[in-house]
Amino acid sequence: MTTPEAVQRPDLNFSACADFLNFSACADFLNFSACADFKEWMDAAFARAITAGTEAIHQADPQAVAAIEGTQIPGWGGYDYSRLAASIDAMELYDFGDNVEIVRSFNPRLITLLTSGGRGAFEEHRLWREALRGIRGLILWDEKNEFVDADGNVAERGREVAPYFAELRGGLGALLINNRRHTDAIGVLYSPASMRVQWLLDRRASRSKRRRGNARTEYQDDAIRAATRNSTRLVEHRGLQPRFVSTEELGRGERADGDYRILMLPHTIALSPVEAGEIRAFVAHGGIVVADCEPGIFDEQGRRMIERALADVFAGLPTRATSGFVFGEGKAIYTAFNGERTRDSRCALSEILEVAGVRTRFPLVRANGRPASNVGTYVFENGEVFIVAFLRDFLPTASPSSRETAVMILPHPLNGYDLRTGRRLGHTDRWAVELGPVEPVVLSLSEEPLAPPSISGPRNTRLGGNAEFVIRPDDPTAVDVVHFDAIGPGENDVAHYSGNLLVTRSGASKLLPFAFNDQPGIWTIRVRDLLSGATEVAKLQVEP
Repeated sequence: MTTPEAVQRPDLNFSACADFLNFSACADFLNFSACADFKEWMDAAFARAITAGTEAIHQADPQAVAAIEGTQIPGWGGYDYSRLAASIDAMELYDFGDNVEIVRSFNPRLITLLTSGGRGAFEEHRLWREALRGIRGLILWDEKNEFVDADGNVAERGREVAPYFAELRGGLGALLINNRRHTDAIGVLYSPASMRVQWLLDRRASRSKRRRGNARTEYQDDAIRAATRNSTRLVEHRGLQPRFVSTEELGRGERADGDYRILMLPHTIALSPVEAGEIRAFVAHGGIVVADCEPGIFDEQGRRMIERALADVFAGLPTRATSGFVFGEGKAIYTAFNGERTRDSRCALSEILEVAGVRTRFPLVRANGRPASNVGTYVFENGEVFIVAFLRDFLPTASPSSRETAVMILPHPLNGYDLRTGRRLGHTDRWAVELGPVEPVVLSLSEEPLAPPSISGPRNTRLGGNAEFVIRPDDPTAVDVVHFDAIGPGENDVAHYSGNLLVTRSGASKLLPFAFNDQPGIWTIRVRDLLSGATEVAKLQVEP
């Protein structure tokens, strides 16, 4: 129906939207430009709206944190994370489709939050994994009063999570948040254009099969999500950590050859000429590009290409005899991202890593010398100290008491510390790592032994007075976290004077403003270093 407003405004043109809604108008042809343009407009418009809201909040209060919640899978209308990641200060994500790793790649400073409402071993494993991946806080979903009952008492779920919540809040979580995740020379292309085209192809197929989609359908695997997940897990299970590269970065002419040796194209079926040109230059200068299908059979607007965008780089289709093609000083390789435990996939990845000269710094192997392919590795850099965490894949059938031993092999002897137990592990080039079914092993590794930080402050004060303690590091870290405990004369840890402190190379201070109703006597000030487990103690006489 034509509205009076439309008659008065002949410049209004809803053809793209109308074509999108009348999907049959474009689904019978391999030209999805109208539909793809509409979906891209959704992505751009949503990101612009979030950015405008963030700017308005910052204008009212420059120190405020602007946040959104419930962000969806990549490719869902509006959720282009190469646009969204920099538009907001904090984001609560549904962790599907590698959301967390994608936003971390595009904005490492983004505050990422996760909702926890489950229970049992699966939920504990999930929260440990997300903490290692950079999640900075939890939203507790408690519609059934399982964390806290109706009377405000800790309920069954609260008692269940208390041990590992306390461990994360006791300094380990703060240490992970304030260290920089290491990334290796492997990029994974994030292609919203390919996601849009794949969505349209899937809708076209479901229409021909007389199936209707809904919100739940969107969370089912498609070719891109499966290929992305399998390719990144293959890499992670070799002890390596990839980074997502956006097509926007490529489109700006920022070639990856300075930071990457391998660029993976998980089901990247749509490429712009500029993006294809940057990939071509990357390979010509010695890079290795890896694809699981013909890349660039559509352009960035969803039009089927007469000739594939990278036809000269991938000079043919994969066969049993040929799956790799030399181009310039580099190579283009076809391989199947068809499941991380497939032996052929693991062998293919080993060959690709060998050709590219990409090797893990902290390999974890089994007794037979093969990589522990069911363990994820997370590496953090902190000055001259490394934090290395290992976490087994979750297996629902595993017994809570089941343990698995692997060996971490180092290039030369290092000093090792177990961050969860506070134990010093010694000075050696290999450690036996015992992995449980749910919890991680978290280690710090250093060339020199780690010394505890020093603590200095007054020896005496009075109730109603202030006592300031200064903590200074004595190790080669860029930043450290210590847990500060103020213990009263009755050996009671006074919670409101205790907590975690971030210690930089210039040190940190802690002010204790004693109240008139605090307990006089000798107080113990204890500082526990998270990296080494060492403690330092000072005494303070508090007079009435």
